This record gives sequence, structure tokens and C-alpha cells, in this order.
Amino acid sequence: MEDLLASLGFGYKMTEFIFYLALGGIILTAYFIFEFRLFRIKWRKRFLRRTLNRRLWQGIIAHILVLLSSSAFVTAFEKGFLSPEKLLESPFSTYPRAFLALLVPSLVIQGWEMGAPLTFAGEFVAVIATVYFFINGITRIGTEIFLILHNIFMQRRSSVNVVGHYLICGWNSHLDDIVRQLTEPALGERRKPIVLLANKDYEDSVRRLIDKYDDYWREIEAVYGSMSHVEDLKDACAQFANSILIVPPEWSKQPDQEVLFCALALKKIFDEEKLDTRPNIIAKVNDAVFADRLEVLVDKVICGSKRDFLLAADALINPKIVDIVKNLVTVSEDTCEFYDFDVPKQFVGMRFEDVSYKLYRETRELGNPVILIGIEREGKLFVNPKIETGISELKSGDRLYCMSYEYPVELVRKVAQEMMEE
Repeated sequence: MEDLLASLGFGYKMTEFIFYLALGGIILTAYFIFEFRLFRIKWRKRFLRRTLNRRLWQGIIAHILVLLSSSAFVTAFEKGFLSPEKLLESPFSTYPRAFLALLVPSLVIQGWEMGAPLTFAGEFVAVIATVYFFINGITRIGTEIFLILHNIFMQRRSSVNVVGHYLICGWNSHLDDIVRQLTEPALGERRKPIVLLANKDYEDSVRRLIDKYDDYWREIEAVYGSMSHVEDLKDACAQFANSILIVPPEWSKQPDQEVLFCALALKKIFDEEKLDTRPNIIAKVNDAVFADRLEVLVDKVICGSKRDFLLAADALINPKIVDIVKNLVTVSEDTCEFYDFDVPKQFVGMRFEDVSYKLYRETRELGNPVILIGIEREGKLFVNPKIETGISELKSGDRLYCMSYEYPVELVRKVAQEMMEE
């Protein structure tokens, strides 16, 4: 068999050739799984979660995997395509030698100091690996190291590198309730990383809160600084957040004023960045005077005095309204929550009441009854629209609001698809 392979141009060490080729393939597969998150692994160990979710360590691990796999491939090609005499001249004749030969360019400091592979296939792999080392070493590893050193020498506060997260600005004793809501498994796909921006004086309280709710389902990070400083907000990646909640900080004698200053700082960031889409901003204040000022800066203002008085008025009519509101705003697997989703194309042209009836009937049998509440169209919300208004006819681009026990988008798509097939 080896004579036959030798006559076709192969070397003699075919067992080693196949072994190193398979080894390179296994390591390369591991690289693709890690790099592109082909499998979602929820690490229970806090150290692993912290390490594998940081851009620096992701770059280092990817670097090592490519180094190991490329060394195996080059070794395989050298052993498979070179004669024993030629193999002795190759600096890549064994796996340890190939590893050391590629280790130098992987550090992005020098080239192939030990020489180049003697086969075309080996040289091709080495060139591709070297280009990857250069790009990954600069764009991920080098950039992150520079930012860490910059933060150290400039005495900057802690920063995070995250996108699409929930950002909570300001420390308040009620944050325990807020974080508990945001970490409930009932949220399903809407669970996102959480970043807390708080004053340095509250570091111990923040750490206790993180330790209480940070599990393998979700990452919770903290940035210490001022909620009204642009740089601190950028450290918390405010411009890349999904939603931002501004709460009155307990340490301030004028907490509502701090909320206003935070909203102004966020506006400055968004104006400078010129983002196509910006995060939703929700501001919580106690004084109605500040609520009026904030309406032009944020998307929604929650004012305790206004809301509480309206709720108190309704409670005079029906005291149970208080229990209903509490149930709807409490996230758990045993209560209904509010959800929204884009109108499926199968529902376009149908009336709101017809879709509502169809969804409720079909989804109740599937264990997660969906009750439609209203339509969002061109930024306006219409709750339970009347037929005579003409709004009830669903259009492309509308969003439907509902309440259900779990995020219902998959069930809605299933019902819509069944309607298409009928």
C-alpha cells in the first residue's frame, strides 16, 4: 500500500500523515464552533463565563486553536508529500518543530525565522495562518490590551465591551426588584446582558446584587462612575445598549435632577455618534416637573406621583385593579406579561379582532394563550381599536401587543403558518 502511495507522489509516513491531518481537522472544527458560537454552552462556573465572554480571551483562545490546527496541517503535508531525505531538511518535520516555527509569526513580531515549509500545501497553510495571526493579533488581542493599559495609565473607571444589553444608570434600593425581573427565565429570548452604572461608593452593594442574580443564564456587569458623565456612559456602552433605564440615585440630594443630567449626557452621545438607531430610554422620576422636561429627551417617563394618583383613582372604582396591574408587571412563569412582535405577513389585511380570536383559540390549546391588546402603527399605540375607526385592519410594519405567559413569537408564527396552509 505504501509503495502504491509512494508511486503517486506521497511520502512514506502515511500513518502520521493521516493522524496529523485528522488532528488538524478536529482542532479546526473546535475553532469554528468556538468562533461562530455554533453551540450555545451555558457555563455554570463563574470563571469560565467571565473568561469566555470577554473579547480579549476570545481572541487569545481563537489564536491558540488556529496555531495548533495549522501546525498539525503543515506537519501532515510535510510528512505526506516529502521523501525521508527531504523531510529531514524541513523545519516542519515534526509537530513540535512546526508549532515552534509558527509560534514566532503568531506573536506578530517576526516572520518565519526557522524557514518555510518545503511543500506547496504546507506553505499555503502557513501563509493563511500567518495572515490570520496578524489580523486577529491586532484587531482583537492588541486592541483589547491597549484599552486595558489605557484604562490603567489614565486611571479610568472600569469599562465593559457588550452590545444589545440592558443598561441601568443610578443606584437605588429598588434595583433588586428590577434585576430580579430582568433575570426571570420566563422572559425567554428577551433575556439580555445587564450593565449597572453606579457610584463607586456603592461598589459593595452592587457586588452583592450581582452575586445574587448572576448565574449561568445571564451576565451582569458593573461600571463605576457618574451617570451624568459622557465618558462613564460610554464605558458602559450606552450607545450600543438595547434599552436604558435611568433611576433616581439614592446618594444625590436632588435625584430627579441627576436623572435629567443623565438624559442630557445620553443625548450628547447619540448626537455625536450619529447612530441610525438608538436605544430606548426610560426615565424614572418622582417630581412631575422633571417629568415634563424629560419627555423631549427620553422615550418614556415614569413619574411615581402621576402614575400612583391615576392608579388610586381607578382603585376607587375597582380595588382589584391594583392586583391586576401588579400581576401584569411581575415577571414570572406563573403570571402573564406584556410582549410585542411584528405582524406576520399572513395577518396583513386581516382585522385585529379576527386575528385576536384566532390567536387566543389556537394558542390556548398549546398551553400559552395569547391575548392581543393593541396595535402600534407609526409610533402610536392603539389599544383594542374599534372596527369603525379603520385602524383594526392590520398593515405591513405594524406591531402587535399582547399578554401571555411566555414570549409568544414562535407560537404566533406557527398559527400564521397553519393559516397559510389552510
